[in-house]
Amino acid sequence: MRGLIVIAFWFFFVIFLCNETIAQEHRQKTNTHQKVVLLNNRKDSWFSEDKAHHFMASAYIAALVYYYTRDEASWSHDKAIALGIGFSFSLGLSKELHDKHSKSGHASWKDIVANVCGIAAGLLIVSNS
Repeated sequence: MRGLIVIAFWFFFVIFLCNETIAQEHRQKTNTHQKVVLLNNRKDSWFSEDKAHHFMASAYIAALVYYYTRDEASWSHDKAIALGIGFSFSLGLSKELHDKHSKSGHASWKDIVANVCGIAAGLLIVSNS
């Protein structure tokens, strides 16, 4: 059953990546003025597509790490949970630190909250199946 859940997460993650690639290509076609206006008017909503991306990516990464360490590497449940949390959270935090120091990006504590919720959901789904 866990393998099926991991495959489902992988499938949705690939769809997410394809959707994001298409969206990035579309955004690159807009002119520079529109980009500046969009960045200046950008709101950090709790229910944005960006938060869904953070949630799903964190859930997928945490679940994949748990699955691999628990079932493939035969680690204990507690160690697999700890590694899933630590690895996924560190990637999400690294992304926010990158955003903070990039020219066009901005760090968001709401993104970090979405990461934490995704980690919890991913580990609950995989560890209870």
